[in-house]
Amino acid sequence: MLFEPLAHLRPQFFVRSFADTQSHMTCWKFHGLFVSACILISVYGLFEWSIEEGSTIEESRTIAVNTIVMIEIFYLFNCRSLTKSVFRMGFFSNKLIFLGVIVMILLQIAFTYTPIMNDIFQSKSIGI
Repeated sequence: MLFEPLAHLRPQFFVRSFADTQSHMTCWKFHGLFVSACILISVYGLFEWSIEEGSTIEESRTIAVNTIVMIEIFYLFNCRSLTKSVFRMGFFSNKLIFLGVIVMILLQIAFTYTPIMNDIFQSKSIGI
């Protein structure tokens, strides 16, 4: 206050109490745990299902990794804004996301179908 005698007259848009900040952070921690649990259950479920259907462990591992990557891509589009949905914000509002998604899909194709990556990660090519 000594250096800014009129600071109290400025609008305080982003001032929150400590309790508000803590409850907000607790909400986001719960959200993160919930999303992680959903991803874990879906990936593990697909892994076990593919084993039961007769796939090898390498094919099941490839399915699990591809599932994680695809879920994360959809989650990326959903989390671009904390206050607006992807439909209200505009799907093409950030062009760099599409570049990142294209690079990620190309890397995932390389992971799935190149023999050197299959040897490194002990995975196996799967059908489309």
